[in-house]
Amino acid sequence: MAARKKKKSAVARRYGAKGVLAGGTVQALLFPRDWSQTDAVLWASVHGYKTGDVDKTDSYIRIHQTRGKADRVKTIPFGIGGIRAVVEWR
Repeated sequence: MAARKKKKSAVARRYGAKGVLAGGTVQALLFPRDWSQTDAVLWASVHGYKTGDVDKTDSYIRIHQTRGKADRVKTIPFGIGGIRAVVEWR
């Protein structure tokens, strides 16, 4: 009897096996306002992200990674504590 091919979950099909969008680049990290700006910058720094360009909005602390025009952008859950990432494809 032939082995059945395991079907990928919808998340794995959309975001890849490791739960990240394949081929995309993180454009910005979004931290909820219950984080302090210092904690958000520290988290980004410890995890290898740029920390020089920080904006505060009503909802988020946004740490920009790249600037420019992307063909496609999606905001996804990223990490713990309500962190989100804006991912772009060119």
